Amino acid sequence: MTDEQNSHLAEIQMSFIKEHRAKFTKGAEEHKTLLHKDFTAKELLDMAIDEALDQVSYLYTLRDKL
Repeated sequence: MTDEQNSHLAEIQMSFIKEHRAKFTKGAEEHKTLLHKDFTAKELLDMAIDEALDQVSYLYTLRDKL
């Protein structure tokens, strides 16, 4: 990859780390749960599907706005 591509990738990675840490911390504080201990695999799967459904709604709405 080029230096420019590597720099772009590093920016994406740093943004992800910062935003993921903030979101994970907020969720842990709000729900007082341990994600890796307090949920079954089925519960995690169901929550992930709910998030995926929300994401599709957000994407279609964003496309309409653009």
